[in-house]
Amino acid sequence: MHAFGVARAVAGMALAGSVFMSAMTSAVEIAIYSFNGNNGTGNVAAAFDADNLTAGAITRGTGVTAFARTNSMAAYGWTSSGTPGANDYFQFTLTPATGYSLTLDDMIFGEQQVRNQFYADEDAQLWAVRSSRDGYTANLASGATTAPGSVGTHTIDLSGLGTLTSAVTFRIYGYDSSGFIFLPTINEWALVNYDTANNYGVTVTGDVALIPEPGAGLCLALGGAALLCRRRSRRRDHGSAATAATPAAA
Repeated sequence: MHAFGVARAVAGMALAGSVFMSAMTSAVEIAIYSFNGNNGTGNVAAAFDADNLTAGAITRGTGVTAFARTNSMAAYGWTSSGTPGANDYFQFTLTPATGYSLTLDDMIFGEQQVRNQFYADEDAQLWAVRSSRDGYTANLASGATTAPGSVGTHTIDLSGLGTLTSAVTFRIYGYDSSGFIFLPTINEWALVNYDTANNYGVTVTGDVALIPEPGAGLCLALGGAALLCRRRSRRRDHGSAATAATPAAA
């Protein structure tokens, strides 16, 4: 096989390998947080994280203050601004083990306003999700918060973050509260379980994969190409021998 043929074989085998690996992997839950049993204060540790991944606890930014509330992670003091406050958030960090990478698909989280109907409009009215990948500059997604008595379930597409080989932190911001200066405790908002059957409050789906050694994929492709060349060469040899033997048999 000439050089062009080898190159085509290598490219073909590399593509086939990529398709095969894609078919063999699918998005799964790699981090799960539950607010079941949490009294609203403190931090919330991950209920589950995948092998070779560390999912850090959900914490609060310094701009908001925790308060007690059943089965939730609650805070008051959300900014009255129409844009997220720099320190008004819930956050958590995902860290792949050394030699592994993350490919993320979605984040799902549940939330709700806290106050009763009369005061609900004083709570954070909007939410946004940002990541450390751009220094928390751009929203990955945003939307309206959910009135008391209901649970808002939001799915955020994380596929645009690409393959991650180091820690990434996500922040869930609340903002656009009433801005009662003299009653800051009115400006409340909480993360809650969106799936009460399974007690899921925040879930991240994706894949945790071993980073291949440099050149490993190329060596595998070249090895396959060499085997293909050898087999074709043997076919040509057998064909030539049969042709040469025909006159002698006659």
